[in-house]
This record gives sequence, structure tokens and C-alpha cells, in this order.
Amino acid sequence: MSRLRKRPAQRFIAFFVKPLPGFSPTSWQDVPKNYRVIDYVGPKQFRGRADAWRFMENKAVLDNSQSGNGSDDKNSIEKWAVVID
Repeated sequence: MSRLRKRPAQRFIAFFVKPLPGFSPTSWQDVPKNYRVIDYVGPKQFRGRADAWRFMENKAVLDNSQSGNGSDDKNSIEKWAVVID
């Protein structure tokens, strides 16, 4: 009798990064081409969980920059969430 193979759990690695100047996102899904890693958050299981975390973090940054509560320079983003699969 054969055993069913379990599909390996997919893990997504989460980071907070500081994008280089000139990165101006229009969506929480945007990823800077060049950045410096600030903090390693750790693995996230499943694509939905990783995207939910990234949405919460990046949406807050976008809302602050649009409402004027962020830094004076809107093109300067101090912390951006990135997920690598």
C-alpha cells in the first residue's frame, strides 16, 4: 500500500526594509527594487497570512503619508514590509 505524500508547507520570509530614496509606492503590494534590510521578522506560513501581514504594515505607512502624519518628505519611507518566497 502506498502512502500519500504531504505537500511541504510553503514558508514566506518576512522583512522590514528601508527603501532607497526615490521609492514612491502607489499600493501596499509594491516592492522597492533597492533596499536595506532593517529587521528580520521571520517565516510566515501560507501566502494569505504573509500577504495579510504585509497589507497591515504597508497600508499604515501609505495612510500616514497620504494624511500628512508621516515625515515631511513623502518620498522618504523609513520602513516597508517585504515578503520573500
